[in-house]
Amino acid sequence: MSSINSRGQILHGVGGGQVSIDNVPFSQGAAGGWANDDIAFFADGENEWVISLYDQLTKQRQRAILDSNDPYYGYGANALYADGSIWAAWLNGTGLYSFKGFNRPRAGLLGVGADGTIGYKPLYHSNGPSIAHEPDESEWKITDGHASDLMLVGNRRAIWCESGIIHVFGIPQPSQIGRAWFPHAFLIDGRWWVSYFCEEAGVVLHPISSFYGYTISPAGVNCWHNGRVLANGVLRFALSSGEGEQPGEVRAFDVDFSMPRVNLAPPVAHNDAPPPHNDIPHNDVPPHNDVPPHNDVPPPVEEDDEMLKAYGKVMDGFLPGTEHDNGNGTVSVQKPNGKWLCVTPYGSLEERDTPGGAWESFKKGKGCLIAERDGEDRGPLVYVLPAAETLE
Repeated sequence: MSSINSRGQILHGVGGGQVSIDNVPFSQGAAGGWANDDIAFFADGENEWVISLYDQLTKQRQRAILDSNDPYYGYGANALYADGSIWAAWLNGTGLYSFKGFNRPRAGLLGVGADGTIGYKPLYHSNGPSIAHEPDESEWKITDGHASDLMLVGNRRAIWCESGIIHVFGIPQPSQIGRAWFPHAFLIDGRWWVSYFCEEAGVVLHPISSFYGYTISPAGVNCWHNGRVLANGVLRFALSSGEGEQPGEVRAFDVDFSMPRVNLAPPVAHNDAPPPHNDIPHNDVPPHNDVPPHNDVPPPVEEDDEMLKAYGKVMDGFLPGTEHDNGNGTVSVQKPNGKWLCVTPYGSLEERDTPGGAWESFKKGKGCLIAERDGEDRGPLVYVLPAAETLE
């Protein structure tokens, strides 16, 4: 994935292609990240793929490990990251090794944060846990699972995905439009924003609890992205039209927060909606004298469970749950997998680890659950769901 330094320069290039800065190549190889604003960390494809450093001021390159007595001297990498003056690499058969001497032969590498924190799994061949190793050598658990697409934000905060669901540590839980990939979190003027890719809306950027935001790249367009708040406060995205991030494929996109925000959530089609008028054959339209008088209007159609589901796509594998009294006039719903039902302010059906929160609480109605939510831009919103024992 591309990497952006604090000045806004983009380092990019994946696999066996070229490594470039702002579409100007300097070597064959694979980009790892910015060790600092001037030094790029990469695997040098012109020197046996040895992990190396490139100084863009002097145009010189050197091995990242210069001591020939170092056990990792001359090694390459299958995965490599750098930020906050720290680089880390992972090589099949060798494991994780890094600039600071933090080496774990059995571990897997997940990323390096802007403050130099290294994300890793103690056991590469496992589903977790995922751990953060701080520059001061302290550690904290990110998650019991595998933190995919991990972004270490700094100050013991992180955002990642598990099975398409965004998870966070030290950051408010964000809403999401659909299954997400490559999530990022940004603190802009004291407010958290999140970006990610989803099939329904493309690459999007919106506040944590609102779907009113900006389209970074529309749905249906190939786009690999990364983002960073620069030293001057500008939020810049690096967007690539190709997965290899080769010269000519990458462009910078700066967010203009003075532009009006739009609702990024796609409209939800109602399965029971009648066909459009132009699909009705003309010969099926009854003559006027066959239309019943107004006092013969048929009774209203009874709503079924499908019509009572909340706004938003039901999660794959969403199963009936068990109601638990929160002791404050509300209930929470626990699913068979131990997670708790969550309805966000904009109607996304999700799961959470703990009950009783503002988005995990429901009032009981007659044969239904009522979710009252603060929709921010859209005002108070109410969603009605079938009772927990009938939700499918």
